[in-house]
Amino acid sequence: MTQKMTMKQIAELAGCSISQVSRVLNEKVSVATEVRERIRKIAAEHHFRINITSHRVRLCFMKTGFGYFIDELLAGVQKACAKRNWLLYTVDSISTPKELGEHFFDGFFCLNPGKTVQQKWAEYQQIPLVMLNSYGLFGGEICSVEPDPFDESLQVLEHLKSLGHRKIARLNYCVESIRGHDEFKCAAKKLRLTEVIDVHDKVFSQERFLEDVRELISSGVTAFFILHQSWAFQAVQILKSQGYKIPQDISVVTYELDHVSKFCDPPVTTLDFDFDGIGEKACEIMAMRLQGIPCPAKEIRVPNLPLMIRESTGPVPQ
Repeated sequence: MTQKMTMKQIAELAGCSISQVSRVLNEKVSVATEVRERIRKIAAEHHFRINITSHRVRLCFMKTGFGYFIDELLAGVQKACAKRNWLLYTVDSISTPKELGEHFFDGFFCLNPGKTVQQKWAEYQQIPLVMLNSYGLFGGEICSVEPDPFDESLQVLEHLKSLGHRKIARLNYCVESIRGHDEFKCAAKKLRLTEVIDVHDKVFSQERFLEDVRELISSGVTAFFILHQSWAFQAVQILKSQGYKIPQDISVVTYELDHVSKFCDPPVTTLDFDFDGIGEKACEIMAMRLQGIPCPAKEIRVPNLPLMIRESTGPVPQ
C-alpha cells in the first residue's frame, strides 16, 4: 500500500526521534504520553501505514455479538493468521473506521459491519478490508469470503431426495436478508425437484412458526431445512409439543451447533461450515490486499463440510 509519509517526516513534525515514532506505531509503551499522543495524531491525520515488509503484520477482527458461528469463524481466522505469524486483535465492530485507523492496523477482517462502518469506510479504503459472511451486502469493491449457499442447499436436497422427499421447505427467519434464496432454487432445479418452497420471515416466534408449519404440512411438505441453529432447535421442540413425530411425520435439517446437535431428541441432521477453510481463504485475500493486489472477485465462496446425517431425517411418510 502507498505510504503518504515516512517515520522521519512524522518525527520532524512531532519534534521527537524516529525511534520514538517507531515505538509508538508498533504499540510499544516506552514513550511519554504527551509525545505518544502527538505522534498518533500526526500519523492518523496523514493516514500513515507502516511498511508491512519491515514489521510483523498486525490485523484486526471486527466482531459483532457472540455465538457458535462467530466464535468458530474467529477461530478459523486466528489459525490462518498464526500460520503466517500475523498478529490478530479483536474489537467490537461498533468502532468507527477513524477510531480503528488510529491503531495503525495493517488490515481488517469484518463480520456484519454496522451502518457507521459501512458509511465511513470509503474514507479509509487504503486500509485493506476483507469481509466475512456479508454476501455482497457491503457496498463498493470490498471482497467477502463466505460459506457457499449453493453447496449447502445441494447437500441438503440430495439427502432428502434420497429418502423420497419431493416437497421440501426451506425456512429462513432472518431480519438481514433472504440469503441463499436463488441458490436454493438453483440446487432444486439441478436435482429436478419442482415443489420446493422457500419461506422467509424477519422474526421467529412460536406463533408464526406454527402458522407456517401447519400451512406447509397441509400442502404436502414432508421435510424442513431450517436456517439458524437457535431457531431450529426451538422449532423441533415446538413440533414435538404439537404431536408431530420426527422423522416419522416430518424430517428436519439445520446447521451444526457443537455439543448440542447430536444430543437433541432426536439427534439432528446438520450442515457445518468449513471455518478453517474460510479463515484460510480470508487470509489469502488479505495477503493479496496487503501487497496492493485487487480482489479476484467480490464474493469468494467456500464449500461446506459434508452433511452429518443423524436421526432427525428419515424416509418420506407413506
